This record gives sequence, structure tokens and C-alpha cells, in this order.
Amino acid sequence: EDFLMCFPQAFAAAAGTKLVGSAAVMANMQFAMSALTIGAQYIGQQKQAKAMEEYQDLKMERTQAAAADAARFQYQGLLERQSQVREQAALDVQDALTRTAEAQASARVAAASGGVAGGSVDEGIGQFSREYEDWASRRMTNLQWEEDQIYASMQSVKAQQESRVNQAMGQPIQDPSLLGALGQLGAAGMDAAGFWG
Repeated sequence: EDFLMCFPQAFAAAAGTKLVGSAAVMANMQFAMSALTIGAQYIGQQKQAKAMEEYQDLKMERTQAAAADAARFQYQGLLERQSQVREQAALDVQDALTRTAEAQASARVAAASGGVAGGSVDEGIGQFSREYEDWASRRMTNLQWEEDQIYASMQSVKAQQESRVNQAMGQPIQDPSLLGALGQLGAAGMDAAGFWG
């Protein structure tokens, strides 16, 4: 306490004057009030910076959790969709294969009951197989396209999650400057010495 009260006298002495009597008391009082104000501001700024950091940390934690939950639900939906698409493609291919086999059998029965045999019958039945193979190939290409779209949607979900988290990230919080507070104390001592000296 006595150390801080020496500031006004030290500044007055540096300026070539001397504080005595009531001028010294008033200079010390002015400096003490300034020191209290500067100290309270510094402590308040520290508390505010800490509170802002805690708020940003909590906000970030909650945003990360919400973004992860949203992404998980979207991924689950996309994985279900992928499973459905694959299952439907398998059913479509199996159904087409069954219809091809039925058509080939009907063609053989019709040819036999009509007394037709030979290369033309085999060629006609072979055409059913070629049409099935062409159709199955197109269906598999379509399945691949659908799976590619689902994968792209998954990548989009990931990017959205990262974006949400990045947007929640707060700006760096500047702590109050101790050097600045000490500079203000020095200026307050000089002001007190100059005013009362």
C-alpha cells in the first residue's frame, strides 16, 4: 500500500517538484482511486474473458453433439436407402430371370407342340437370354448410379456437419493486458503528481 502511494511523490520528484502536506494527501487519494478503478476494470475484464471462453466452449460442445446426432440420423437413413436399393435391384433381376425362364419354356413348348425344331427355335430362345442379359446389365448400371448418389449424399452430410461445427467456433478472446493496466497506473500517478504538484 505504501509502495503504491509513493508513485505520485516519485513522479513529482522526477518533474522537479515536491508534494507536501495536503497536496501529497490529495495526490495519494487521487492515485488510490485511480488504482482501484484500474484494478477493478482489469479484474472485470479477466472475468468477462473467462466467462466468454466458457460460453464458447459450451456452445461448441453442444453444437458438436447436435451435429453428430444429426449426421448419424442422416447416415442411418442413407444406409437404409442403400440397403433398399440393393434389395430392390436383386428382386428386379430375380424377377426378370424368372420371366426369361418362363418365356423360354413357353417358347419350347409352343415350338414342340407345333412340330418346330432346330436352329430357329434355339435362336429365338437365345434371344430371350440376350435380352435378359442386356436388361440385367442396365439394371446393375442403374444400381451403381443410385449407390453413387447415396455416397455423394453421405459426403454432403459430412460436409454439413463440419460446416456447423466450424460456424459455431467463436473468435479468439483477448485477455486483458497486465502491461496496459500497469501503464494506466503509471499515467494515473503522473496525473495526480501533475495536478497536485
